[in-house]
Amino acid sequence: MAGTTTIGGHSPITVIFSEANNQQHHLQCCKLAAAAFGAPLSEQDYLEREEYLDQQPLTQHGGWRTWCLRTTTEPPGQVVSACKTIQRSLLVSEAGTVGERKGYCIASVVTHPDFRGRGLASALLEHLARWLDGPGDAYASMLYTSIGNFYHGRGWIMLPAYQLVLSTLPTPELCSPSDQTLPMTRLLEETEISELCLRDVESIKCSFQSSQENKDDRHISVLPTPDITTWMQDRGDFTTSKVVGRIPLYHGSICESADTWLYWYHDHRKKHLAVQRIHLGAPSYSQPQLTQALTAILFDAVKEARNWNLPKVVVWDPSAATLEAASTLGKTHGIEVDHGERVGSSIPSIRWRDADLPRKIIVHNNEKFAYS
Repeated sequence: MAGTTTIGGHSPITVIFSEANNQQHHLQCCKLAAAAFGAPLSEQDYLEREEYLDQQPLTQHGGWRTWCLRTTTEPPGQVVSACKTIQRSLLVSEAGTVGERKGYCIASVVTHPDFRGRGLASALLEHLARWLDGPGDAYASMLYTSIGNFYHGRGWIMLPAYQLVLSTLPTPELCSPSDQTLPMTRLLEETEISELCLRDVESIKCSFQSSQENKDDRHISVLPTPDITTWMQDRGDFTTSKVVGRIPLYHGSICESADTWLYWYHDHRKKHLAVQRIHLGAPSYSQPQLTQALTAILFDAVKEARNWNLPKVVVWDPSAATLEAASTLGKTHGIEVDHGERVGSSIPSIRWRDADLPRKIIVHNNEKFAYS
């Protein structure tokens, strides 16, 4: 799908929108993204990471696409704006029915520094929206931005953004969970993640099917599939290997006695351990049991962050039980706990195909696994 646009101003240029399938155009897009988002990687390391991620299951068969605007006037063939779409599986409940839909996350929106301020990003998103609504068959798309108002005027609606931050700065010697009468946990290796993701997806589907919420509302959840979860971990591991010189062995923690777990990835760009998803055990487990399990696995996350010299653990969209567990950690281990709305960074926004439908939109499980 291609389209041509003429951008006015003192020096009008004509650009064409298309997928960056050409090797030269794709390389230009990657170099633009490397300059804007690549730190702490060098340009060469960033390009190597992109090639590595191209081989992952999530990005195969069009799951990861690069889009661009390139000039047809002087200088011809230059990429002046670019972005990526990364496919997502959505679970949607509306009008009393539940089903899976195709969705996308929009990432790495960037304009060449020499061409900024001319409306190129707006033109790029207008063309992309037409692709999403047409050949892309997107039920909805999401993005995360520090300039939410820009996207808000282009069809994406900003969502609430809450987070929990646990400081891992030096504190008195950490006690083991057993010393605090917490349940036993163990760290999760990479090979265990996919099976837990599949169990998690099924539990979300069951909760949507049994929900008694208002049928006039539209409920959406990005599903924490193995492809999404492990792709983000692989990306984090690649960067960690370049920055630290070694690869993490563990990507989460589980309390099997309460059927409760979380996964994480190491984010050396933003300098934190990112908790991707927290899965709570079945409602049949008592609240105190779940709180203790959460306290124990959050404790493991704090220790993992400290082992990698990451100054904080970040949890998006924390539940009441997670906040209670964090409070317990703060009291028993002197860990600084901060909870509040995330402002000016990674603000989630959503755009859906039938935007005129008068339904309230409720997004569930808006945790770090849905981010790109």
